[in-house]
Amino acid sequence: MFLLLPAIRAQAQSAGGGHSEVGGVLTATDAEPGTIRATWRASYFQADDFGNSGVDLTGLGSSLAIGWSPLARLSLAIQGAGTSHHGEGMVPSSVQALGDVAVSAAWTPIASGDLRAGARVGVFLLSGDEPLAYGDAASPFGDVLASMRVGPVNVHANAGYLVDRSEEVVPENAVLSPPLRAAYGASEGPNARAALAVGIPIARRIEPFAAVKSRFWFGDVKSGDTVLGGGGLRFLLGPEDRRLAIEAGVDLALVPGKDAAARPLEPPMRMYAALAFVLPPSRPQPVITRVEVPVVAPTPAPTTGDVEGLVRDGRSGEPLAWVIVDVPGVTQNPILTDASGVYRVKNIPAGAVKVRVQKQGYAISTLPVDIKAGAVAMADVTLEPAGAKTTGVFAGDVRGRDGKPVFAKVTFQLGAETRTVIADAAGKFQVTLPPGTFQLKVEAAGFLSQTRPIVVTAGEQTAFNFVLQPVQP
Repeated sequence: MFLLLPAIRAQAQSAGGGHSEVGGVLTATDAEPGTIRATWRASYFQADDFGNSGVDLTGLGSSLAIGWSPLARLSLAIQGAGTSHHGEGMVPSSVQALGDVAVSAAWTPIASGDLRAGARVGVFLLSGDEPLAYGDAASPFGDVLASMRVGPVNVHANAGYLVDRSEEVVPENAVLSPPLRAAYGASEGPNARAALAVGIPIARRIEPFAAVKSRFWFGDVKSGDTVLGGGGLRFLLGPEDRRLAIEAGVDLALVPGKDAAARPLEPPMRMYAALAFVLPPSRPQPVITRVEVPVVAPTPAPTTGDVEGLVRDGRSGEPLAWVIVDVPGVTQNPILTDASGVYRVKNIPAGAVKVRVQKQGYAISTLPVDIKAGAVAMADVTLEPAGAKTTGVFAGDVRGRDGKPVFAKVTFQLGAETRTVIADAAGKFQVTLPPGTFQLKVEAAGFLSQTRPIVVTAGEQTAFNFVLQPVQP
């Protein structure tokens, strides 16, 4: 009788178990506090003459895991796992359906640039012919995790050790054939393990990957080891902060193990599918209180103005929501960008101020803005990832002496290198440049050209307004 319970024992001891993973290889992450991660995983294999035993063995399994981050860079997880194996001579009947439970904690103390590194510890509680005898087979484990991005390639590596007590689930005095030992997933003695996964995104939401996973057992009996190689494809759906990952792949037994070893053998091929959903913590919306004041005197001339703009991701160009915007020394409470990446800071005293824009994972950007009384100043911002301050942004506004926008050509020169941009119909332009001192020239038909030096600073945005003088007849 087929039974599909909520993880796959053969994979549960190496998969994420509620933590982030790629192809069964853990990834080191630093999710913000309150993040919840739900992961479902299923596998299937069918092996003829399994382990040269003459038995055709079929294996089904699935797992459901929940992870939660109570603190930054800390993740706690619990996983329920079950397997169902079917083949001739599968006795006792309790072997055909097994359930496991695993609890673990992952910590990522190193988060610098594109590198993430940490560790995971936990315990597997394995069941056998007595479903409530989990404590007898409790198997503690630990893993070291590392993830980094090298150019377009995402690399994840794990190394760990498991004090395997799964032999406790085997009935007393039982002699297990290769199919039965594969069904129990049991082995004698501890084992070390290592895994490596490499993914190369070929589109914004598609990432093929390849993975190699190995395990080596130690003990009084003859040692056995396994090496799995495989690959698959990941699809990333939904917005960046509420991403749904769908994964499908296959594991091939490059070294399935040794028949004489008291270890579970691996089938020649195992297919699997996984689905992971990330739910970030809810964030309170800013509360705006309006107080109506009766007018008892003529309204005085305005002395304050507003600043408004759009915040974008420097890599993708997409708008960024929940970005903190404030004016140091002026605003008492920061403003957050809305779902479209737009912000507006009101009631700023007229004059020159600096607007500060910041979001976790990005470099802080500070740009000067000239506030005019009763008017709204526009200041768009592009945020670069933290640790990647290799460019700066220069923005400008070109107008005539009458205040009307001018369709102008703007040329930047650094040594022998030049770059030209065209101001739009509103007279505005913006360009990303490497840091340095440029010679800037503004030209427009019917106006005198202007030339001046400008300084571009990495990770910062510089803005300047140009007023062109008309050519005298």
